[in-house]
Amino acid sequence: MFYNFELTEEQKIFVDAIKHYKMVICNAPAGSGKTQIALGVAKILAQKGDFDKCYFIVNPTEERKMGYRPGNQTEKELSYLAPLFDALPKINEDSRCMHFEQGDMAKQSAINAKNGHVWLYPKTHIFMRGTNIEHCIAICDESQNYTLNDLRKVLTRVHDSAKIVLIGHTGQIDLPDENLSGFSRVIEHFRDEPYCKICTLTKNFRGEVATHADHMR
Repeated sequence: MFYNFELTEEQKIFVDAIKHYKMVICNAPAGSGKTQIALGVAKILAQKGDFDKCYFIVNPTEERKMGYRPGNQTEKELSYLAPLFDALPKINEDSRCMHFEQGDMAKQSAINAKNGHVWLYPKTHIFMRGTNIEHCIAICDESQNYTLNDLRKVLTRVHDSAKIVLIGHTGQIDLPDENLSGFSRVIEHFRDEPYCKICTLTKNFRGEVATHADHMR
C-alpha cells in the first residue's frame, strides 16, 4: 500500500524510479496519479533526510491571456497550485507543509517551519534564472506546457546533489501551438542517459468519461 491505496505495476515502476534515478520523466494522462505519486515519494525522501526540501515547479501558461490580476506573487501563483492542493490530502498532508515567501501565508509558513512541518516549496519556473536546485528533489508539473527553453532553464539549474522529476502528458498541451512544447524533445534527449528513467502510466482512475475524453482527437 502507498498512502492507503494500492499501486498498479506501472505506478510501482514510477515509485521505484523516483527513489533510484537522478532524473525521472513520466508521460501519463490526466487521472493516472502521477502528481500524487511524485509528491508522495518526495515526502518520504524528505522525511528520511535524503533531501532538504521539495520544489514543486509550476508553469503559468495562461497568465498572458488573463491580463493583470491583483495580488502579490504568491497570491497570483496560487491559481496554478490546484493540482498540488488536490494531491496533498491523498498523501496525508495539508498546506502546513508548504513554504510561501509573501503575505499572510509567509507568516504562517514561518510558524510551520519552526514546528518542523515545512518540506514543500511551490514556485513558478519564471523566477528560476540564476538559482540553484541542489540538495533537494524538484517536481516539474504539467511539463508538456513548458517550451524547450523553459525546460532547459529548469534542468540547467540541477546539481548532482538533487533529483528532478518531470510529469506531464504529450496529449494535453495548452500552448498556442503544440509544436512549442519541449516535453517530447526532452524525453528523447535524455532517453538513453543511464541516470534517467522514462515512465508511462496508462490507466485513468477518474472513470469512464475522463478516460474516453482523453482519447478525443
